Formats: sequence, C-alpha cells, structure tokens
Amino acid sequence: MAHTQYLTAPLKTNKMPPGVPYIVGNEAAERFSYYGMNSILVIFTTTYTPNAQGKPDHLSDPLADAW
Repeated sequence: MAHTQYLTAPLKTNKMPPGVPYIVGNEAAERFSYYGMNSILVIFTTTYTPNAQGKPDHLSDPLADAW
C-alpha cells in the first residue's frame, strides 16, 4: 500500500475549520474595497471620467449621484 501525502477527506475535528480565518479576512477586504470605491465614485464621475477619445466627459452632480 502506497503512502500518500495528500488528504482525501477532511480531518475530524471539533474546532473551526482552518480556512475560516482566510474567508473572514477576504470578506473584510472586500467590504473595505466596496465602501472605498463607493465613496469616491461620485467624485470620479464628476471630475475625471473620460470619453472614448480620452477627452473629459464629466457627469453633472445629480446624474453622478443617480448612477
């Protein structure tokens, strides 16, 4: 019988699975990113948005807020 170094089933444990801290950290980073992008979206669309030719194509404040 050959010994294998890879698991074919999860380890039996009464504790939290070892990958949970990574999932929680990923969720925190995702929320941080979302709220950061959300907070600067109106500023970006009213100040820095270019059109297809690269020329400024800013939205008005109410329109940017609506989007």
